[in-house]
Amino acid sequence: MKFEIEPTEYDEIFKEDLNLCYEVAESYVNLNSENYAGAFELSKNAWILADRGANLSAEASKLALSYKVGKTDLKDFCYRKYKLMEYIHEMSRIVWRYGQEKSDKKYQVWFARRELNNPDTAL
Repeated sequence: MKFEIEPTEYDEIFKEDLNLCYEVAESYVNLNSENYAGAFELSKNAWILADRGANLSAEASKLALSYKVGKTDLKDFCYRKYKLMEYIHEMSRIVWRYGQEKSDKKYQVWFARRELNNPDTAL
């Protein structure tokens, strides 16, 4: 699945930030439970970008004056990016936790079977 990028009036102002957001969003769209280690990395990246979006939203007045754009629209745009990254952060953490627990249970079952089949190898 491909994440489609919608052009905005803020593309030039936040070019690098938007590219990073789109990379994280595309990774999220392609996320599956088998890659739970990748979900943890995705969660961290989304958290960093959510913080960046929150800071930009808080600085909307100054940015609006600098770039001669509407303050309310700019603040709304930054807030929406913040919420998107916050959502990806939370959902990626859920995928990571599920995968981690699933992986640990498999290991516990394997280790218990090993001890039952060969008591001499018990620690």
